[in-house]
Amino acid sequence: RPRLHWSPAYSSVAEGAGTMKFGHQFTQIIEATHPNISDQFLCYKKLKKCLNNIPEKTEPVTNADATLKPGEKRKLTEEQRIFVKTLNAELQKFNKFFMNAEEDFVIKDSMLERGYREVVNKDGTRAESFTMKKYRKSCKDFADFHGEL
Repeated sequence: RPRLHWSPAYSSVAEGAGTMKFGHQFTQIIEATHPNISDQFLCYKKLKKCLNNIPEKTEPVTNADATLKPGEKRKLTEEQRIFVKTLNAELQKFNKFFMNAEEDFVIKDSMLERGYREVVNKDGTRAESFTMKKYRKSCKDFADFHGEL
């Protein structure tokens, strides 16, 4: 999976946006750089819509003395419940993406380690199949991998 990196090339999208809000800038940058993973990010528009549907002032549900009893939960309005449900779904989507990416990185790390051990023994000595070309390739692969992280 591609890894997002910030670079001056991306800043031109944001700089040209003028007074564009974060959600719009972020969406444009992701779609321009990594369109295949754009659906894995939080949907700010959907969350903002849910937030805007919550009335500005709600009366808290409390006991007669205006306090909650220990262990008692504050009751949410329907709009608040919808927001929490939407937020949880978005966070699960986001978390699933990163859990999958982490799994991919662990697999790749194991493969790189195996390749390195083909040319260098655990004690640091040259393995039987050592060649300078294989060694350099293995080191370059590790450096590239760390750049992805």
